[in-house]
Amino acid sequence: AQGNTPRYVIYYNSNASQPETLIGTPYTHVILSFVTVAPGASAEGPVSLVVPGKLAPALAVIGRLQAEGKRVLISFGGGDMQLHSYTGLVGREESLADAIAAFVSVHGFDGVDIDFEVSAALHSRRRPGVLDGRRFLIDLTAALHKRLPAEALISHAPQAPYLDPAWHGGPYLDVLRAVGDAIDWITVQYYN
Repeated sequence: AQGNTPRYVIYYNSNASQPETLIGTPYTHVILSFVTVAPGASAEGPVSLVVPGKLAPALAVIGRLQAEGKRVLISFGGGDMQLHSYTGLVGREESLADAIAAFVSVHGFDGVDIDFEVSAALHSRRRPGVLDGRRFLIDLTAALHKRLPAEALISHAPQAPYLDPAWHGGPYLDVLRAVGDAIDWITVQYYN
């Protein structure tokens, strides 16, 4: 934990600029985005992550960014990963955490960011076998906390309404109550 030290965070996922442009910037934390799972992933077998082509070049500059004192995280999810993308992950948060933790280790990331944007899964608690976004986020965060090294960072990027009790009871408040101690910070998506 950094205490009261400010964090200057940037999410990078770009075809417009090369990842080397992040070198020498004042950011303290760089979050590369996004890894996902293949749509229609099977509900059995290991979970495989998909790295989009535009993210691949950024993997090569992780060490250079860290040499400047920046912490580099990988973000999982994002706006392109919709409800159908999560279908094969219901009840498989441990397997997903295994895949994410392995990816973090292989590429030398300092942690992981969770960007869950499936609003329909957060509206209410769902039936067994159907994606309950609150439960998914709680279980995934707890599983990542167990699998990542103690110094690894875990952040979340909820959309602003998710924290508002007037919006379906503020579903992210349940997540924070359950696993908030495992989350280093949240970056609220006020632009959504």
